[in-house]
Amino acid sequence: NNSNLVILNKDDKNVKRLKVNNVLYYSMNQINNLRLLDNGYSFKINQDRIYTNVYGKKHIENILAIITLLDYLKIKRNKYIDNLSTFLGVKRRFKEIISNGDIYIDDYAHHPSQILYTLTMVKNKYPDYELIVFFKPDRPSRFLTFYKQIATSLEQANYAVIMDFPSCNQEKIDLNLLVSLNDKFYIYNEKIIKRIINIKKKVVVSLGSKNMQEVYENIFIKPHL
Repeated sequence: NNSNLVILNKDDKNVKRLKVNNVLYYSMNQINNLRLLDNGYSFKINQDRIYTNVYGKKHIENILAIITLLDYLKIKRNKYIDNLSTFLGVKRRFKEIISNGDIYIDDYAHHPSQILYTLTMVKNKYPDYELIVFFKPDRPSRFLTFYKQIATSLEQANYAVIMDFPSCNQEKIDLNLLVSLNDKFYIYNEKIIKRIINIKKKVVVSLGSKNMQEVYENIFIKPHL
């Protein structure tokens, strides 16, 4: 309420409960004629056709928030629509790399709802690929609170490999709390890496708030050195 303007997502039930002055809302109900194209989504808002270079509902919501702001500032859409089609998304949000016919996707998702959303998007985009997920928890407290919900979100994977916490955390947590919940879950080790390398037509997804570069290197780079 100290802000001159607040832009909020009307589709979020928790956000809608906020009592905020000077608010503008955006919503997925504003768009129509949504299409999934080879390089992203396209949709119409009013009479304007928007082309994007990103995938996923979250990206569309972000674009709607920006359009809401620019409409408020009375900036005509023809001034920026072309820029939306060239925007490649923020760092570590569904970053894709293709290597020898396989797909690698890196995403910042690290709590249950984000994990479920990202993996659903991957399965919709690559339904014929074996889905391999590497997940690195970021905090012992979050892990202990949500590991059962995380397990439910990871169930979509053919293999879910659980990596250890970053070394900066002093508290050690037994990853078997999560791994024991499903026979498709594995603790990160050399044996499971070798098995995954040999899987044909796979999409490998690394999920976590911390750097996941080692996943890409071990699966896609080191085997070919």
